[in-house]
Amino acid sequence: MKKVFFFISLFVTLASQMSYAVFNNSGVMRSKSSNLAADILSNTGTIEGLDYVHLQCNQLTGNGLIKGPNMEILAVECDYEGVIDCSQECILKTNTPSSKFKFRFIGGGKLVLKKANN
Repeated sequence: MKKVFFFISLFVTLASQMSYAVFNNSGVMRSKSSNLAADILSNTGTIEGLDYVHLQCNQLTGNGLIKGPNMEILAVECDYEGVIDCSQECILKTNTPSSKFKFRFIGGGKLVLKKANN
């Protein structure tokens, strides 16, 4: 019984550690709808959704370009220093106060800020 418990504990520990994911984009990602999810999402390139962009992460970093007419970004911590180019509506859910934002918002769209539910 002790051996079974040990292997189950080891498996759960390894499985929980493997779920930690970092996504680093330093190129150009362009699609009709861009959907990305990671614990840490680092964008030093371009993420573009021709119709829609959906990003979900615990931490958003980088200094690239996120572009799309409509987007929803869930970033519990927003350390992004790049450009968000949105022509219609961008919903940003974060726990980072807007006074700490380092990104530029362009494109003439509406930026809607909401508190993230972590």
